[in-house]
Amino acid sequence: MTKKVISIGWDVGGWHGEKNAICKLEYDGEKITMSKPEILKKVFDQKGIPYFIETVIKDDYKQFILAIDAPLGLPVEFTNLINGNEVFIPDVEKGSFENRLAFRETDMHIKSILKKTPISPSFDKLTNNLTLALNMTRLLKNSFKIYPFHDYDSMNKNNVIEVYPGIFRTDNPKKSASNDELNRFNKIRTSKKRILEMMIGGLDKQFDEQLGTALEYYTTDDSNEKKTDKADAFICSLLGLSFLLGKEAGLPEISKVIPQKRATHQIDKEVVRKEGWIYYPEEIGM
Repeated sequence: MTKKVISIGWDVGGWHGEKNAICKLEYDGEKITMSKPEILKKVFDQKGIPYFIETVIKDDYKQFILAIDAPLGLPVEFTNLINGNEVFIPDVEKGSFENRLAFRETDMHIKSILKKTPISPSFDKLTNNLTLALNMTRLLKNSFKIYPFHDYDSMNKNNVIEVYPGIFRTDNPKKSASNDELNRFNKIRTSKKRILEMMIGGLDKQFDEQLGTALEYYTTDDSNEKKTDKADAFICSLLGLSFLLGKEAGLPEISKVIPQKRATHQIDKEVVRKEGWIYYPEEIGM
């Protein structure tokens, strides 16, 4: 029986322009190999995402995952408001990031635990990417398990998750941050760099110059390099393999279990099953 596990990372770039990028990684039980990341001119044409997925699932493989850098759901309060189900007026005194019309449980968790602020899926241009990604997941829903909307199944053959390459960067602390807060920021920065460098490992021998340079954005604190769509797609595909294989492939583990708390806040798992969840290496938040 084949041991091949395939991960396609998709950095979603919206409906228009040429900013959608994909990268495919394969693990054969011993090593990871990379197909050169590509920019897609059109997502749904004969050379788009469905074409790549169809090509993969015709092959002989053990498991496949599509790791998407785009929200796969909206905040429940926003959805309820748009659907006319209820009135929801957020407490604006708490600050914009506590606005449940703008941010999901997972967005607030990422900011709290990993010190990185996601873009709002409902208040910002990210909705462009969200609608594109949602259309794709609707097409796949009959033959793929999409987490956390489905119960996790380690034996399932075709899988979809939401990931966020931006977690490997860290927001700058406030000028008023205490020494304890600064130490926490520095600890997380160091942890992210170590984990990403471990994930990249010997794969750098397969990089072209452009991808290697672009990844400096993530691995160097004060890098002048700008991130690229191809680099994001590559990290997405790495996170996909981490989700399925973890240490088996020499990668960090990604928990499939939604945590119970974010600081003192109780995470509502039923809400998460409606909004979606960003999966990340659990070592970062430790």
